Order: sequence, then structure tokens, then C-alpha cells
Amino acid sequence: MAQRLPIPPQPAPRHRNSPQILSLVAAHNSPFSIPNNAASNQALDVIHQLDDGIRMLQGQTHFVNGTVVTLLIGNGDLVEVGNFTAPLESSGLARYAYIPPEVPMAIDDWPTLAEMILRQKRVVMFMDYEADQTAVPYVLDEFSQMWETPFSPTNRSFPCTQERPPDLSREDAEQRLYMANHNLNTELTLAGISLLVPTVSLLNETNS
Repeated sequence: MAQRLPIPPQPAPRHRNSPQILSLVAAHNSPFSIPNNAASNQALDVIHQLDDGIRMLQGQTHFVNGTVVTLLIGNGDLVEVGNFTAPLESSGLARYAYIPPEVPMAIDDWPTLAEMILRQKRVVMFMDYEADQTAVPYVLDEFSQMWETPFSPTNRSFPCTQERPPDLSREDAEQRLYMANHNLNTELTLAGISLLVPTVSLLNETNS
């Protein structure tokens, strides 16, 4: 008996656009949803976030069929990118990873989401520090292709100013994707140590 082959997911009309003209909602520290913990950034787990329309996860990802997901790996310990390849490959995620034809990718070089879906290259992975696209071509160097507004903002006006990478010219910034950090924080001092925690009391305002 012949086995029926799975039908590849088909892109929706919104996927006809390429990333530079889309606004994707991201979840900061997406896996950190510990109940009754003041430092938790999320109230819902990663699967619920994806079901709610989140399409960029910072920290880790959960694969969703038929759409494009962006993963931003925060490499705070500055370890070599090779330390991340084993779980990405053993999970099967790496085979869906988009490998760009240019390094770095300018804003007009990106394919449409539909093209990524049809090619089954539906995961775009960035790493903030220590990416090496020669050694691991599917883990993209974030700051040569994207800039960010101020990280862990405490300003309720959320100024759209470029912070990372530092000293980026306006001309270069206009040739890259960008990410607006829109997660409000409050600075606390405990035993002489300054900490930033999510401003939970203003969630409705921040997320409106």
C-alpha cells in the first residue's frame, strides 16, 4: 500500500511580504514564565505565546507548522556558537533553519515569508554575540543585520533610538532590520544590588 506523503504547508496571503516591511511581535525572555515570581517576564508559556500570535521568541523556540518563527539566542556567557549546534540539530530544528545567500543580509535581500515556507526554511535564528556564519551558517549574527532600541527599558515613552550595536550610523541602520524593545522595567535596590524587574502594575498600558 502506497504511503501518502504529507502536504507541505501553504503560505497565507500575509506571507507574501518580506521581513523588512513586517512588524513581528516578539516575547522577551519567552520561556521565563515561573508562577508567583516577580522577575518572570511572561505569564504564559511558549506554546500559548505562539498561539497568541507571537512570532519572535527570545531565548528558545517551539516549532509551529506553516509559519515563520524567528529565534534570538541570547549568548550572555559569550561561548562559541558550536556549543549550540547539538541541541538545534538533534531536535530537528536546524533542518528548517534559513541560510542566507549573503553575509550580512541587507534589508532588501530578505525573501518573502511565503518563499521561506515553500522552501521549508521557516526558522530564522539570530545570536547576539559570538555568532560565526562561516562555521555555523544558519545561526545569524544579530548586530550586523539588525539593531535594537534601548534594552530593558525603564522609560515609559519607549524612545525609538538605536542602542545596540553602538556607534551605528543612520545610513547603516536604514539598511538593517530592527527590533523595538517594548518591555517596561522597574529598577529595585536590594542589599546594595540594583535589579530590573518587569513593571507588572503597568502591563495593560505597556501591552496596549
